[in-house]
Amino acid sequence: MPYLCLAFQATVFINLTSSPMHKHTSFLLTVSVALSTLLMACGVSQEAVDALERDKKKMQDSLTAQIRALETQNAALRRDSADLQTRLAAAEQREKKLQEEAQKNLADLEQRASALEKQLAARDAKLQKLQNTLNSALFSFKDSGLDVYIKGDNVYVSLSNKLVFPLGSTTIDEKGKRALDKLASVLNENPDLTIQVEGHTDTTPITKLENVKDNWDLSVLRATEVVRYLTEVGKVNPKRVIAAGRGEHYPADARNTPEARAKNRRIEIILTPDLSELMQLAKTGGGKSAPSKGKSAKPAKKAKGKKKSK
Repeated sequence: MPYLCLAFQATVFINLTSSPMHKHTSFLLTVSVALSTLLMACGVSQEAVDALERDKKKMQDSLTAQIRALETQNAALRRDSADLQTRLAAAEQREKKLQEEAQKNLADLEQRASALEKQLAARDAKLQKLQNTLNSALFSFKDSGLDVYIKGDNVYVSLSNKLVFPLGSTTIDEKGKRALDKLASVLNENPDLTIQVEGHTDTTPITKLENVKDNWDLSVLRATEVVRYLTEVGKVNPKRVIAAGRGEHYPADARNTPEARAKNRRIEIILTPDLSELMQLAKTGGGKSAPSKGKSAKPAKKAKGKKKSK
């Protein structure tokens, strides 16, 4: 009989403590008192009842601790989830903003590229028109050593010394004057051009010219003589013109032959159109350029590109 009562009490205890109702303390207390009474009625000692109560309390405390730990973990997971959701939303917002900025920048670049292409086309057309005008005006001098070509942003008019100067002289001859008269007429019709006149020589040392020390001297004197004729006789605005002597150091043909030396003895007139609008476009990256405040009078830079066909 005692064993039957003990088994009954244990079975009831396990079923009750595993029930959801074990959370209710008052219910468990009532059940505990009832079980204790039942066990004592079955002849179970008070020590066994107390041991069972202690085991029950340990189990209850353990379950309570586990539940609290799980609740703490669950709260932490909820916080982490909320933080991740916030960060994800912020990342999506940044990505959307970056995509919008990238699309806008791409559209701006396309617009700038289109504007730059138009400006370059306008520049090329302007240079080509100037070359055609010069070729037409100076056509009769083509066989006398005159050449007109485009290089970079400039139009070059190359005059051989045999066309402009008598041998060993810095005085312009009559044929050279006629060529410069026609050139001056074109220059006056294109007031936006900056004009640089460069004198060039061959490598032959100077020996028989009075007051001329060397090829530097000779190249400068011939360049200034052409500038003086263009401005005084041709009425070209002096503010537009620059004279420079290159000596023997910029040969058109580096070979050491009579033909090459003859080609190197020349006057080069470098014409630079006003490209301030294009330069403004390059600085600002597109859009409408600011109006030019004046014509540039800086020396023309030597372009590294090849000649365009005449």
